Amino acid sequence: MDATVASQEMEALVRHYTPMLYRLALTRTRNPSDAEDVVQEVFLRYLRSPHPPREEEHRKAWLIRTACHVCRNRAASAWFRRTVPLEGEIPLEDPQEREVFDAVQRLPLRYRTAIYLHYMEDMPVAQMAKALGLPVNTVKSHLHRGRALLRDALKGDYDDLRETL
Repeated sequence: MDATVASQEMEALVRHYTPMLYRLALTRTRNPSDAEDVVQEVFLRYLRSPHPPREEEHRKAWLIRTACHVCRNRAASAWFRRTVPLEGEIPLEDPQEREVFDAVQRLPLRYRTAIYLHYMEDMPVAQMAKALGLPVNTVKSHLHRGRALLRDALKGDYDDLRETL
């Protein structure tokens, strides 16, 4: 394959998948700088892969799964455990968006990832299961439990608001 063609294909791949991977990494790491590092590492692994997936569905699943692995490895590293993250605020204009975003960020990682992929990336459950390497019913359980936790978290805020009015 011509180097120019490969370079153009990689640029298109990066442009297409960077926003999704960044949001996924941000959801998992809760830190913009760490999320950027994760995205870079995912694309490096893709470039170094001896047999990267060529079909669109397989490529997307591979990238998502690799991003999840990189996030998990980063969180488990000794360096990461000994550092204190910088407090970076994600800019959201709408107070309701901020409230929902904060509630999602408080969810346990497995539920946060399922909620993000399903609602923000519009991924069907079967595709999520493949990308995460989990059984379909496990993904459904994560979505169900994540929704229930969000409902309880947001309901409490709205109940408090109604009492003050």
